[in-house]
Amino acid sequence: MVTLLYQGTTPDHRFSLQWGTCDPPDSSGAYQVAAEVLDSQWADPALDDYQKTVHLSLAGLPCRPAEVTLRTAPRFIINVYVPPKKAAG
Repeated sequence: MVTLLYQGTTPDHRFSLQWGTCDPPDSSGAYQVAAEVLDSQWADPALDDYQKTVHLSLAGLPCRPAEVTLRTAPRFIINVYVPPKKAAG
């Protein structure tokens, strides 16, 4: 889960991820990948401030384990580590 701060005229914005390509694993074995956080109402006039904690799906993540760089806007960046998938069973 991620807490997002955003501006608009309503609090009902929805957010999704657009995944980049995976760079080869680093010395720790983790891939490097970036994801853009997309706002469903990106053109909504910035009249009020809002905060929302959202669950962003990892279903489209093309590689694991990964050091993921989330970008929400220019200069708004956070890095998170996504571990390997758990083995089924």
